[in-house]
Amino acid sequence: MNAGAAYGAYTDLLRCDTTIVLDLLQRPGVDLQGDLHCLPLRSESADVVLLTEVLEHLRQPWNALRECHRVLRPGGIVLITTRFMYPFHAEPHDYYRYTDEGLRELLSEFESVTTVPLGNRAHVLWTAISEVRGVRRVLRRCNPLIARLQVRQTRWADGYLAVGRR
Repeated sequence: MNAGAAYGAYTDLLRCDTTIVLDLLQRPGVDLQGDLHCLPLRSESADVVLLTEVLEHLRQPWNALRECHRVLRPGGIVLITTRFMYPFHAEPHDYYRYTDEGLRELLSEFESVTTVPLGNRAHVLWTAISEVRGVRRVLRRCNPLIARLQVRQTRWADGYLAVGRR
């Protein structure tokens, strides 16, 4: 299940027999309209739940992750990407930012949890600078160069990847 997916982004990357795109709003590419806080699915009916850039937009993410745990089969995984050092972006709302420890706490119901920081100091600084009015167009041309910068360990993540296994 690709949840909170709006137009079904990344659905083609899921290698599942059946993929359901769930979103709060009914729009093209959405198979099932529903709320992550109360999923309209049977317990233990999904192998994978994908949440890309969704968690920060949920009013009660702990309840949504409890629901994800409920609908996952034993051994199933929830795959999450989320923002940490990132500007406010209400689409439709923007409630939270997550740290490694915060994600581990939210996923504490899962049997195993892995988190990986995304980005580095350069990415965080780049994101902040690109929010300055008038600078964005010039800086976008340099984005491919910034994306190539590598840092092995960072306390300056602009987001996280988290994987929880049920």
